[in-house]
Amino acid sequence: MAGNIAFGMVPRLPDKWWDGTDADTVWPTWGKNTLYLWGANSGNQFIARGQPLNGGGMASVQKGPTRGRGHPQYIGIDTMELSPKANDGVFDSLKTSLNGGEDIVVPVYMKHGDANNGSFGLGTGYGLDVQDHVQIHAYVWAKLLELIVVAAKTDIPSVMWTPDVTQATHELRNSTRVALPDLAAVKAWAATLAAAS
Repeated sequence: MAGNIAFGMVPRLPDKWWDGTDADTVWPTWGKNTLYLWGANSGNQFIARGQPLNGGGMASVQKGPTRGRGHPQYIGIDTMELSPKANDGVFDSLKTSLNGGEDIVVPVYMKHGDANNGSFGLGTGYGLDVQDHVQIHAYVWAKLLELIVVAAKTDIPSVMWTPDVTQATHELRNSTRVALPDLAAVKAWAATLAAAS
């Protein structure tokens, strides 16, 4: 039976988790058979367990779920450049894992009381201003929809939204929200991105 996809928070691992075994320090927080996605770049997409990711946002020491370290269950999607060659292999592997019964968590910031509660988190940080950002987002959403077709179940929080990457300026991208409360809205957004790219 295929695994599930959930759009939601990626739990933060304890400090210095890399000094212990997964059973002792990782799996008490993360599901043993769950993969967690994050927005990477070509320099830190494939980093060995416990090695520094050397990045910001979800790769950072301060805010990142892995405290800035690589882990085989923390799967980087390159959202900084249009790189289907690298990402196609990652998404193919995710599809295989999903078919094998593993679950996938797609990052959404769900911090209670935060003005950004419900913000989709793949490529919506630094990736808002990179070259080909619309094409990158169109690609990522198309690939996520391919995974959703395979999944036994998909959970989408009703408060999920994304910055409108089709807007002309950084300010408008940051200030214009697209509501994604359900699968129909996600499909419509993916179609909008495909048409704009």
